Amino acid sequence: MSALLAVERLVKEFRGRGGPVRAVDDVSLAVEPGEVVALVGESGCGKTTLARLILALEAPTSGRVLLAGTAPAGRKRTARRIQLVFQDPFGSLNPRLSAARIIAEPLAIHRLGTRRERGERVAALAAAVGLDPAQLGRRARAFSGGQRQRIAIARALALDPEILILDEPLSALDVSVQAQVLQLLLALRERRRLTYLFISHDLAVVEAVATRVAVMYAGRIVEEASRDALFDDPRHPYTRLLLASIPRLGAGKRRHDTAPEPPRDAPRWTGCAFAPRCARAVDRCRAETPALASVAGTPAHRAACHFRDEAAA
Repeated sequence: MSALLAVERLVKEFRGRGGPVRAVDDVSLAVEPGEVVALVGESGCGKTTLARLILALEAPTSGRVLLAGTAPAGRKRTARRIQLVFQDPFGSLNPRLSAARIIAEPLAIHRLGTRRERGERVAALAAAVGLDPAQLGRRARAFSGGQRQRIAIARALALDPEILILDEPLSALDVSVQAQVLQLLLALRERRRLTYLFISHDLAVVEAVATRVAVMYAGRIVEEASRDALFDDPRHPYTRLLLASIPRLGAGKRRHDTAPEPPRDAPRWTGCAFAPRCARAVDRCRAETPALASVAGTPAHRAACHFRDEAAA
């Protein structure tokens, strides 16, 4: 059985002053129906670029994206099956358009339904995300941040996609609103049998919602495992660094086996990209790029580290 979404050896290079810059570097990832796969990592590690490649908003330098085993033909066909909810509900919605027009826009682009049918569909979508259909004539700028994100979610659901890519969907919202939107997303997943690719740097949220986690660093996936395996027994030093940064009530500062981040003008290492920050790095790490391979005894847990079979002290 084919994965619902499969990314195969995806590479994306951009032109830089000193030559090509590889934002996504040989990434492979499979997402099964009904999963919530979290993609985590620091800003600039390639998470959003990977999402844009999956959505066909960017053309890959090499590699391919498959939906149920088939390469979709073009952006329009991809959009019928995968939709994106952006990070910033203030920037992703046209403030001059009414909420009704924003939600109906995908239906109009794909020429689905009559005007009356679109209106009924928009009202149903608004109710599904907790908006009052009677307020949909107001312009987007009249709504709060949480309400705007609900409008964005309704727009993403208009075409009945199978997969939602959620790119930091909570980070621009007030803390008091984040839990409400998160509960909405989880409820919609259950009701509509959705599959999520959840992009986030907030590991506390990831721990609460994900079924599986992929950790990204410098354009590569460096660890992938079920949520419980990754949080209980991380095998890559970068993952341990991320987990050590999660605030814990009543906990002191946690030790980890990584050094501070090097200056931005530090020379680029061959081998493992994390070697300049890793206190355990040896000559092999700097000379040989570790493959993303299974941890001994747990085939579903993979890490790109020469010491992947050694549990953390």
